[in-house]
Amino acid sequence: MTKPLILIVGAGPTGLFFAYQMLKKGHPVRLIDRKEHLSQETKALGIHARTLEILDQTGLVEPFLAAGVKGEGVAFYGKNHKTLLDFKHLPSPYPYILFLPQPVSEQILYDHLKTLGAEVEWKTELTKLENGICYLRKPDGSEEILQPDWIIGADGGRSRVREGMGVKFLGQGFANTFVLLDIQGDIHFSPHQIHVFLGHKDPITIFPFPPNMYRLAFAANASEQCDKSSYSLEFIERLFYERARLKLGSLQKLTWTSMFWIRTCHAEHFHKNNCFLMGDAAHVHSPIGGQGMNMSLQDAYNLSWKLDLVIKQASNKQILNTYEKERMYAICKILRTTEKITGLAFIASSWVRHLLSHLLYCFNLIPMFSKKISYKVSQLALNYCKCYAQSDNLFWSAPRTGARAPYAHLEDGRSLFDLFRSQKHQILIFEQNADISHLIKRFSPWIDLHLIGGKDVFKAYKNGPKSVFVIRPDGYIGYRSKVFSLEALEHYLLWVLNSSAM
Repeated sequence: MTKPLILIVGAGPTGLFFAYQMLKKGHPVRLIDRKEHLSQETKALGIHARTLEILDQTGLVEPFLAAGVKGEGVAFYGKNHKTLLDFKHLPSPYPYILFLPQPVSEQILYDHLKTLGAEVEWKTELTKLENGICYLRKPDGSEEILQPDWIIGADGGRSRVREGMGVKFLGQGFANTFVLLDIQGDIHFSPHQIHVFLGHKDPITIFPFPPNMYRLAFAANASEQCDKSSYSLEFIERLFYERARLKLGSLQKLTWTSMFWIRTCHAEHFHKNNCFLMGDAAHVHSPIGGQGMNMSLQDAYNLSWKLDLVIKQASNKQILNTYEKERMYAICKILRTTEKITGLAFIASSWVRHLLSHLLYCFNLIPMFSKKISYKVSQLALNYCKCYAQSDNLFWSAPRTGARAPYAHLEDGRSLFDLFRSQKHQILIFEQNADISHLIKRFSPWIDLHLIGGKDVFKAYKNGPKSVFVIRPDGYIGYRSKVFSLEALEHYLLWVLNSSAM
């Protein structure tokens, strides 16, 4: 029998990552892109802790860590003070942001894709999508008509897949012109921090990235809205001093310039029939906070395990509806946050920014607030809790259904996250005398069962001695109960997993 074909349109980070996952799970894919090769522009620079956890679970994290530079936090500069939002206390095996330009990330994903025998079909364009039929223009100009079983739109903000689905793109834009300048040189600021200057004329931000590179990001005022060729090194040094009242350092070369208007948009739907949208085809973000590529990779991770189970007939198609439900909730929440931050940091008046820098300074003195902010920025706080009823043990303080599974260590010294690399459903049972033989017999191809102990795990999960958690393949809590009940646990597993496939 021919296996269902997945057509992925767009070979950016999202399309490459999704293709890699589906190939590893045994599904044939075709990955096309109208470009001639991988992106050469630096674009996205930061990989957050939650994304690094995902890369770990898929066996990809090591080459990323080897190529990137670890960032310890974000430094905010007011007129008379500096505030460091520190990531080192994050409850993650990766308590930092990894600075790495997008072309390097794409190359790593592309290299791993090729180890699975796959290749990107470059200069191949989706010209039309109509009623599930794809019209492709090949490199020689000929046309191919294809009817894939599944269509993935990872083809950017002007997505042909989204257009063919008849889905609107909703959102707003900011009137200001934003400028990104990538500079090579030796500057007077740590290469292990993001630097945000809020205290003077207009704000400006520095993002370091390897090798020995820095990005300046700012909203240009009327005198600074010139063409790309006008941004000389002397002009950049003067611009930075006017905004930060500090000298930038020794600049050697301007390597890339981008000028644009920020839009924050999302598709009206992420899923329609056999078509799915992810990445920039589904949502476009302000660059503030570096959330865009991270959210896009998480789109791919959320859908991959669900589509895998459906194709293998191990789950009903209804589970695919949770892709839009969960990702739309998470995306809209992030978009609202980044819109507010962009407005406050770049659009608001100087006195508002001055107040903001003082508030950050005061909040950072309180560990609880500092940790909460860093937790949100790193996307560890990202969850789907409001997508599901939380009536289960309502007054129990343990992590809720839809939350990211907490990081903790087992009694034997291993990380709990080590268990997640199988990318199956992980059943964590704290009732040491629980009879789980029936579960093993019925669900063994799709689950791993663990009788869990250890103080660190008990502390992280705030569990009682008889509680149970089900961790989904993407590392989020799918089910929890304060008291082990074989009947209730089996009921949940039968909702996720198709019993006829057992």
